[in-house]
Amino acid sequence: GFGYLWVKPVVTVYVSSSRYTHKFMENNDYFIVEAFPENMQDALMYIGTHSGRDGDKLTPAGLTASFTPLGNPILNEGRLIIECKKIYSAPFEENKIPAEAYNKFYKNGKNGIHTMYIGEIVNVWVK
Repeated sequence: GFGYLWVKPVVTVYVSSSRYTHKFMENNDYFIVEAFPENMQDALMYIGTHSGRDGDKLTPAGLTASFTPLGNPILNEGRLIIECKKIYSAPFEENKIPAEAYNKFYKNGKNGIHTMYIGEIVNVWVK
């Protein structure tokens, strides 16, 4: 989600604690949000269904990485790159998740509870 909070342009994202990405979100001060051309759907499906825990997933998807001037990793194929400084994070509270959602997504223990991250937009690049 995009908006303004505390007089700052922000992006809000949600990451399950069971995802490999979660540890990177927890351990870093910045995160990147990217948009890709429609013809990249197969590559994005590949990286979305394969974990970086298991090794390089970019090369088989035909994607390449580089870094922003602040040192944050990006995918070169993105057409819109939004660099965000993490300004707030909080895990969802189990007792506040609607029962229907909790029972469907969390009760079985296979999915980790989501954490909400809010990042101040510090840089935007459009290709």
